[in-house]
Amino acid sequence: MSSDPDRSRTLPVWSVIDALRRCSIDRIDALKLDTEGSEFPILNGMPTATRTSIQAIVGEVHGVRDWDVFALLEATHALGIEKPVDRSCYCFTAIRRDLVGWSLAERAA
Repeated sequence: MSSDPDRSRTLPVWSVIDALRRCSIDRIDALKLDTEGSEFPILNGMPTATRTSIQAIVGEVHGVRDWDVFALLEATHALGIEKPVDRSCYCFTAIRRDLVGWSLAERAA
């Protein structure tokens, strides 16, 4: 927050479910998530049915509970992660497993 009151703004914050209700949206096909380290609380705060129904999630993590984000998603989504060794901020892609045509059991076989 700025120390200059003329440059400060108070904004409403809604949960994902509140935003969906307010905007009369019944499902999320694609979600872009880049919330400067708040990715896990946002994903974890969604009802499981909402999170697991999202077809594609692309995002950027910032070294704050990154592996918790991936653990939450990996049960239902295939993950693509590219992490440069010299950066704490990096991108990921999660595509719902039924859309990519394979499961962990099939891959292990």
